[in-house]
Amino acid sequence: PVPPTDRWLLIGDETALPSIARRLEELPLGTSVTAIIEIADEAAELPLSTPAGLHLLWRHRRAAAPGCTRLLDQAIESLDAPLLAGEIWIATEIDTARRLRSHLVEERQIPRARVHAAGYWRLGEAGAHARIEG
Repeated sequence: PVPPTDRWLLIGDETALPSIARRLEELPLGTSVTAIIEIADEAAELPLSTPAGLHLLWRHRRAAAPGCTRLLDQAIESLDAPLLAGEIWIATEIDTARRLRSHLVEERQIPRARVHAAGYWRLGEAGAHARIEG
């Protein structure tokens, strides 16, 4: 279930697209959501629908391999404080998810309880999945 809040920040890569799409569909009218999604290129962009107010930021890694860029880090570091005011959901490569969560909690001072992170895969390892806590 999606915790009730009027602002969401969703962060992920293409492995998280089905979950991001589902979350967007579940958000009620009046919710403000920013989604930052790392994908290969423009051809990988998908139409996403939501009754919420959506600000969608695609980050294209071009020729770089999945899990080998800092595109999501750079996007998060550039966000203004109001975009960090609600619940934050992260789903991407395990080490990237840990790094992003750590940045948000330790450097941006976001309460741990508002930053929900999961590693959907690990670079070079088949079948990895982890819930990121701490």
